[in-house]
Amino acid sequence: MTTINLRISQEKNKMKPRATLWTIALVMILLASASASKENLTTPLSTQDTRLNQENSQLPNIIVMIGDGMGPEYMKIASLVEYGSTNASILDKAFPAHSLYDTRNIKGEITDSAAGGTAISTGFLTANGRIAMDQYANINFKTILEYLSQDANYSTGIVTTTDIAHATPATFTAHVPDRDMKAEILDQELRQGIDVVLGGSGLRAYTTPLSDIAKDINNTYGYPVAYNRTQLLSMSQTYNRLVGIFGKGHLPYETERNTTLDPSIVEMTKAALDMLSRSGKPFFLMVEGGRIDHAGHDRNVTRAVIETIMFEKAIRYVRAFAESLGNTVVVVGADHETGGFKLNSITNLGTELPTFGNTREQNMTIRYERISKLDVSFQTSSHTNTLIGFWGYGPGMDNSTISIAKNIDIFWTLNALLGSFPVFSSYSYQLYDNGTLKVNIGVKDQDNSATEIIIKINENSEGKLVEYREQLQSTDGVNKYSYSVDSTSNYTISFTIIDLQSPFNVTSFATNPTYSESEISTTPPSSPEATNQSSFLPVLSGLQTFILIVGIASLLQKRKNKI
Repeated sequence: MTTINLRISQEKNKMKPRATLWTIALVMILLASASASKENLTTPLSTQDTRLNQENSQLPNIIVMIGDGMGPEYMKIASLVEYGSTNASILDKAFPAHSLYDTRNIKGEITDSAAGGTAISTGFLTANGRIAMDQYANINFKTILEYLSQDANYSTGIVTTTDIAHATPATFTAHVPDRDMKAEILDQELRQGIDVVLGGSGLRAYTTPLSDIAKDINNTYGYPVAYNRTQLLSMSQTYNRLVGIFGKGHLPYETERNTTLDPSIVEMTKAALDMLSRSGKPFFLMVEGGRIDHAGHDRNVTRAVIETIMFEKAIRYVRAFAESLGNTVVVVGADHETGGFKLNSITNLGTELPTFGNTREQNMTIRYERISKLDVSFQTSSHTNTLIGFWGYGPGMDNSTISIAKNIDIFWTLNALLGSFPVFSSYSYQLYDNGTLKVNIGVKDQDNSATEIIIKINENSEGKLVEYREQLQSTDGVNKYSYSVDSTSNYTISFTIIDLQSPFNVTSFATNPTYSESEISTTPPSSPEATNQSSFLPVLSGLQTFILIVGIASLLQKRKNKI
């Protein structure tokens, strides 16, 4: 703005009176634009967000179910044992969208649960071991749970048969460079305000009583805590916010589960849905059948099949619940396949099947007998790159519109169903040796409807605030924005995207940048202003632009005539 005015002033003394009138007109146009831009800068975000609460009730509930390690053969074999046919599970009967997808990580390698879960929860590929971060551990990828909770006022929940800080639930709730950072994961998970967290109690349970761990969680994070099945069934009827921790580390395999002390995956899923659906808000729930993977690693056929059967029972309950509730999307998949599990042949299974009228012990006996007659095998004790089954139910879920070819497609499919809300694809920092901090932002928006990005850089020690507002030109994931400030102390940086065509009017997150010697450059940017200089220029209307062009052309012509 200053540069443009200065140039006009330099030309002014060389112009005839008529040219001076043009200059005055141009200055007035620019001042009017600057005034409009200034007004936009001071408009509270809350006034731009009036549609959010109105449209929030129309957003669908989202339930993501992940059978950790569950390749297609797992469900085929489980269906054969439980129902007498390889295609008799609820997935084959009541999920109109179905496909197979690739699970390999960003390096094209066989994935682990950290990278596989991150792909589903964020829409971005990463390296093994990373939890909702990029492969270099420089970028936090905001998760579907965080977008829905922070930006659309969803209630949220996590259910797993593993430790609640294990890799798959962690990819929805935390950001750490190493999946084994269990203490950091648990802290992030419980500090972000998830309404319901149910699963295994963590490694401390081997040396610390569950009641003591429950007290620690209650004192530190303020959650009511259930630590046995009876408490869960009771507390889920009276509380809308709850942590449930069970077992020693992970929940026991279903084959060893103490039905008095430990809930099943079906009971935990039911409890979570009861609590979330009472909130009066749309909700997001992730349910993991986590011990399917562990049985696969152990090459234990009986445990693998029974864990898959119980996961299918949870899917069956969720599918019926979703239908009764309405406006609910259910997606089922896996982070990877484990073991190369394979059905070789079927002989003499008999006709006796587990039935609802039997006791649990009677049905388990029938399952054991049927499993013993199967010719099945594991090819390895590790993960494989076997294609994984995807199943989808709910509004917008049918094979004519849904195509899941890669694990990241699950996130982007949900993104589209939720109104194509914009996503931060990347951010990074660079600290120059002259004290300048440079911030780089990447934005991805499937329908290209996001209009503006806001970057606020707050110097914590002195309370200084620098704010940039950038009109988005393209949001295809390639567009990058860079901003710089004079860095003399610690900064907190927040990023916000405005998209008035999406129910997610505002999506944002904040971070505290840290630096290493490798990030320090000896070549500072040309100025501490934003690299995208358009951030500081007024945004002109079509008429204003036309008048400006005509005015400049007139000035140039008069200058030419004078010469």
